[in-house]
Amino acid sequence: MGRQRVDASLAALARRRADVSSAHFGLAFMMTEADGVVASVPHGKGRLGMSVPKRQLKLAVDRNALKRVAREAWRLAPWDELPRPQVVMVKLRRSEPQWKTTGRAALKKAWRAELDELISRLRRRVQSQTQSQANMQADAAAQAGAAAGGDTAPMNPQAGERRDA
Repeated sequence: MGRQRVDASLAALARRRADVSSAHFGLAFMMTEADGVVASVPHGKGRLGMSVPKRQLKLAVDRNALKRVAREAWRLAPWDELPRPQVVMVKLRRSEPQWKTTGRAALKKAWRAELDELISRLRRRVQSQTQSQANMQADAAAQAGAAAGGDTAPMNPQAGERRDA
């Protein structure tokens, strides 16, 4: 079967600095094709890449457990009406020496809590980006309407009538 190939967008995210980070994890993401995503992804579906170096977690069992926890945290993250990033890379940046002696169940809980917090910070960042893009589009539309010579008299919101200033 061989080694699984990594597409260009995940490789670019692996080289890029984390957009959101915590004590142990970094998270880099791309929202749209304009951000450099090569392959299109169906709406609502995103790709999740993970980088868990053997240097950080020696045992394959631990690396695989961390990957399962990260996949589950990403899958269950509530995105509501926000657009979900198309490609996300989770990177283990640093491990703790006490992880070697801590039980796997306790490690999974700690990893999950930290990943949930990281994903919620990512959601807040996506929300602020989405709001700023919507504000820029509304401003551009208002400027285009004013440039076209449209009537700019404010409306009376209750009566639906224009007020003359």
